[in-house]
Amino acid sequence: MRGGYSQLLIMKRHLEPLCRWFKEFRDGRNSLEDEEHTGKPVLRVAPDNAGRGRKMIKDDNRCTYDTIKNSLVIGSAGVYKDLE
Repeated sequence: MRGGYSQLLIMKRHLEPLCRWFKEFRDGRNSLEDEEHTGKPVLRVAPDNAGRGRKMIKDDNRCTYDTIKNSLVIGSAGVYKDLE
């Protein structure tokens, strides 16, 4: 019983990409090449927020990452970029 279930999982893992490609070609795709990507979006810190996270930590060394994120209304990546 146990071997049959693991075989089913292995088959499913191999069939999922095949089914996904089948659907792509059925929907009109005619190439195996990747489509062009614009790349990763560039992360920029707004000029008015630049350095404010660092200043918050300087003013209160117990200031948390979430406090900065919520106070400046920016995402986690923005906080990270600001604290670099």
